[in-house]
Amino acid sequence: MVLAGDFKCAPGTRTRLPACAVPSPVNAFAKTNYPAAEYRVFAAFRIWTVINYFFPYKDLQGEDWDAVLRQFIPRMENAANALEYHQAVAEMVSHIHDSHGFVHSQVLREDGGSWRAPVEVRIIENVPVVTALLDEKAAKDAGIEIGDVIYELMESRPWNVWLAFQNTCRPPHLNSNCSTGLRAFWLGPRARWQT
Repeated sequence: MVLAGDFKCAPGTRTRLPACAVPSPVNAFAKTNYPAAEYRVFAAFRIWTVINYFFPYKDLQGEDWDAVLRQFIPRMENAANALEYHQAVAEMVSHIHDSHGFVHSQVLREDGGSWRAPVEVRIIENVPVVTALLDEKAAKDAGIEIGDVIYELMESRPWNVWLAFQNTCRPPHLNSNCSTGLRAFWLGPRARWQT
């Protein structure tokens, strides 16, 4: 009789599985900021495919996702430079109306700058209100206090741009998009790391 304590495993003859069973994603055009036209169009189809087949709230978007694809194929194809291409990608992703869809792009970061507001802003009764001072000295130097309503900013990001963005916050179930968008709008490119 063989007891479990006497069991010895024979050395395996099978090849070892890779640590990651999922193949690496195809990044044929990740090496350039401005890929050839066919790869730019392919990017539109990749974005469309991921959302069409894997996004659980596609039916709640309030948009015809096929129409979005038709709209962005010529935009991607006709992008005259890297900035226009990256803007088209970011805009197409924004049509999912979900704050989990975002684009990391050095081109967009360089275009947008690396500024950051010294305040936390929330929309209260449809206007942006300062609710916290993140850098008290900078805020005091600018004459900003908690409770101030912001109607426009000096030099960049006027209030009407935010109002245009706010129009993309449609169905009530997507309200977190508005707060996420507001944070990104007022705090700038580093906003996604803020709490």
